[in-house]
Amino acid sequence: MNPVGLKILIGLLAVAILGFGGYQTYQILARPNPKNTPAKPVVINLNDYVANSSTTVRLTIIGPVTAPESHVEQTFSITAATRDLWVYKAYGTDPVFSYQYKNNQAAFQDFLIALENAGFTKSITPSPSVTPAGSTSPEDGVCPTGKRMVYEVQVDGNSLIRTWSSSCGNTPGNFGGQSSAIISLFQKQIPELTKLPGDLRP
Repeated sequence: MNPVGLKILIGLLAVAILGFGGYQTYQILARPNPKNTPAKPVVINLNDYVANSSTTVRLTIIGPVTAPESHVEQTFSITAATRDLWVYKAYGTDPVFSYQYKNNQAAFQDFLIALENAGFTKSITPSPSVTPAGSTSPEDGVCPTGKRMVYEVQVDGNSLIRTWSSSCGNTPGNFGGQSSAIISLFQKQIPELTKLPGDLRP
């Protein structure tokens, strides 16, 4: 091969190598970093769990941050067999009152459908707040003068979803449904709720 042809061949090889290297670099830079990519919200449909006897839907309403003696939390827990309300003081450590009723499959089915329609399983990701150090609950300490609501779905003892919201506009939480409608639906599951003393309301 003459010198001119050899130079042309070497030049083409250099261009090809540089081009491939540039493409590989672009691929690395353009590829999403798993550490920086927000996790997708968990998507479930309550209608898929109506027939599972272990399905539990739960709403916890947490009152303002106060002294333990006056702090109140209400936890509504509904299954196909039972409808329970537990009232706690001292930040969930002191159960002071409860209502417990039987439930049936037809009522539970309608309840789950109503919750699904009100967005009980909708979540917003990423959550607007960070879990406080030393805590497993991102809602701890936020909205200190208002209410915090925690929404949970459990099946076979496993948590499928846990989201939260608050009554304070600057700390909305990661819940994406209709909070007031859902609170009303849970409260209507407990017929004697209106008899609950005022100091046991969050």
